[in-house]
Parts: sequence; structure tokens; C-alpha cells
Amino acid sequence: MKINLKLLIVLLTVLAIYAFPQEVHAEHELFFYYVQYDNNGEAVWKKTAVTVGPEPSLDRRAFVLFKAFFTSELPSSVPGGTRLLQAYVIEGELFLNVSEEILQYGGTYNETIIKEQIFRTARELDGADTITLLIEGWETPLTEGTLISHVSLPTFTDVYPLAKS
Repeated sequence: MKINLKLLIVLLTVLAIYAFPQEVHAEHELFFYYVQYDNNGEAVWKKTAVTVGPEPSLDRRAFVLFKAFFTSELPSSVPGGTRLLQAYVIEGELFLNVSEEILQYGGTYNETIIKEQIFRTARELDGADTITLLIEGWETPLTEGTLISHVSLPTFTDVYPLAKS
């Protein structure tokens, strides 16, 4: 009896695939938020997708999401040049350590938008319930005085227009 070796290998491979199926790990998609002005000058919330690898840790998801957030070319109230230095989660608290360029803006309107952009984006991370923003490693208030330290993340169920600046 002559055995066709190639056919045997193919049959064994097919049998192995069905007998021992491999789990497929899908990419995770998260969103970061920004403000865009429409033709009437109204500011509205927009979001854009960020893809992170299959089954990333919470720290990795936080880093990839906020790295995209701070380096995006999309409209943002976050001052240009702001860099993400670190992003990690400890016991449900998201820590973002950013460069001092984040302080290079003026006005409470801009500060409100920056804060809400960060909060809305942080809400994408299941497992993060509070947030602390560090600037160059220190708990430092934003330019207009807002200190983001151990702040509970609000739940956003709306995408509403903002007041004109």
C-alpha cells in the first residue's frame, strides 16, 4: 500500500485545526474625544478611534489611548507640544503624567474643554474610576487653578453642543 505523504500531512493539519481550534484575539478599539466647531461656530464633541493590540493590559490601553490623544493632529484645546510621559492605573485610579506644555493656554473655557476632553477619553478605560493628572511628575493645578487629583470620572451619556467661546 502506497501512502501519499502530502495528502496525509494536509489531512492531519485540517484535523488538528478542527480538533484544537485557536482562539482569535480581536483588536480593541477605544475612542478619544475632542471639540470641533461647526459652520455656525457651535462647539460639539467628536470622537476618533484608537486601536490597541489584542488583550492589552489596562496600563497599556491607557498609554496607547492617551499617547494618541496628545499627539493627534485633530482639533484639540490641549496645547501643542504637550507630551504624555506616563499613563498607568493603580487600584482603579488613572494617573496621567504629562509635560508642562499643557499649561500653555489661557482662559477658563479652554481649561474646561481640556479637562472634559481628558475625562471623556479616560471614561473609555474600563477599570479606571478616578483620575489624577500629574504635570512633570507633580500634582499641579492647571493654569486657571483646576487641580485634577483623585477626581471621580463623571459618566457622560450625552454629546452636547458647548457654549461659544
